[in-house]
Amino acid sequence: MKEVPVLLQQGFDLLTIAGGGFGSTDFRLSTDRGVSKYYDIYSTNNTTAGLQDNCQATLNVGGQNLVQDTNVPYWTSTYQYGRDHKFRVRASYSDGQTGTLTLDGTNTPNSAQEQTAQVIVFYETPAHKMYVQNFRMPFGQGLKRRQYYHQVAQNAVGGSISSSSFTAPRNNGSIGAVGVLTVVPLVDAVNFVNNEQHRTLVTITVDGIEIIQNVSATYYQAATGRDYYVQPIQIQPGATFTIQTQTQNNIAAAQQFQVYLTLTDKRLF
Repeated sequence: MKEVPVLLQQGFDLLTIAGGGFGSTDFRLSTDRGVSKYYDIYSTNNTTAGLQDNCQATLNVGGQNLVQDTNVPYWTSTYQYGRDHKFRVRASYSDGQTGTLTLDGTNTPNSAQEQTAQVIVFYETPAHKMYVQNFRMPFGQGLKRRQYYHQVAQNAVGGSISSSSFTAPRNNGSIGAVGVLTVVPLVDAVNFVNNEQHRTLVTITVDGIEIIQNVSATYYQAATGRDYYVQPIQIQPGATFTIQTQTQNNIAAAQQFQVYLTLTDKRLF
């Protein structure tokens, strides 16, 4: 039986609480896509007031707290710049395990700002683990990277889905890695009044199989500092890729932005 590509990242429901509020959301790890390897909490309020806010996050998986009472702004893009994979929470859980993200703004002094966060999980299979361990980037000539993009479409209804598909070349060898990038401001009170850019979810599929699923678009914005621009994954030449976005709010003309997908040729590495 042909092995499906690993699920690199999976995002779960965004959790939003008002200033001084309290809330939680439950999630279940994907099945048949590997075991969890890393956990990340992505906080989206990068305003000056939001970064100074006293709100706590707790992440529980399988009945155990992996993260407890951490300052929510600690997980924003603004406070992440330059941090690498060592910052992610390392924890291995079998597929189908359940978890809970809790945001608590009721402490003293109370949280005064709306806060939103998303749990993002990285998975690993035995085959992908071995592939990553042996992944190298030697010198050589020829095409190194090929990039495609999708524009988040204007729509009048929240929840609208748009996508762009393309077929990778067959004559450049296998694809050795992918990278995702979004070009959109993290804070823009004029064009993104309701944080539409953060509430747009990105899914990347290969021949109909998700390798990235429902992750906030701004998680891949350059300022995050997370080192996800070259993600090793073995994909056969000629595969069909789809970049899909789902907006939780309606998107106006001035709010359209691009999601880029970079393919790296394994043969040239």
